[in-house]
Amino acid sequence: MTLEELKQTEWYQGKPEVIKQAIELLPPIHLYKFKDSGKQCYIISIEEPDSGKIEDITFTVQKTGIGGPMAEMGLGELDIHDVFGVKISDLEPWE
Repeated sequence: MTLEELKQTEWYQGKPEVIKQAIELLPPIHLYKFKDSGKQCYIISIEEPDSGKIEDITFTVQKTGIGGPMAEMGLGELDIHDVFGVKISDLEPWE
């Protein structure tokens, strides 16, 4: 699914404007990594902030076990779990 296809869904259409802005920046159809650790993750959910500001949005993501020091040691499978409260500024596209 592309971002343009996602925008046509009823799910997207029903979201508040601040969530749509976050989806524009970090579409939940791509893989991401944590800027600080390089660990790969994908977005599970987006939490609308009480402030209504995009910089206060948080994500729940699931780590895939790829990237970061644990994966380099061959222990990536131990690092698969959900993380909540991830700020928009903590993630960047996985390349």
